[in-house]
Amino acid sequence: MVIAGGAAAVFLTPLKGKIFGESKDKAHALKEEESLRGLMGITFLQLPDVIINLKAVNSRQATLKASFIVELIKAKDKETVDHLKPLIIDQLQTYLRELEVSDVQGSVGLERVRQELKNRITNLVAPIQIRQVLIKEFLIQ
Repeated sequence: MVIAGGAAAVFLTPLKGKIFGESKDKAHALKEEESLRGLMGITFLQLPDVIINLKAVNSRQATLKASFIVELIKAKDKETVDHLKPLIIDQLQTYLRELEVSDVQGSVGLERVRQELKNRITNLVAPIQIRQVLIKEFLIQ
């Protein structure tokens, strides 16, 4: 009876959280909630598909069909960046036309393309901040 009473006391008092780690779960839940609040302001801007010829190597021509999504940190910036789409597409095409097939092979190549596009778009739309450039489609023929 004493043991049952002691167990009930632990579960019905503030000691329960300290003994069973509930306070850590609450802290984790608060961090997740803050993270979700931050995500609510994120906006995605779809860029038009691009179809271009990559730089020819040994007279071998390759065509790239790609589509990208720009992830903006603030939703209020979407309209401004949308007006800059022609300049962004120009930057995309200028950069992508200089690539060879070997430059974009594998995950390392795609990550390099993603970072370069992010840098170019960030410089173009500054002071607006973008989180990243997402690759929706990337086909080489």
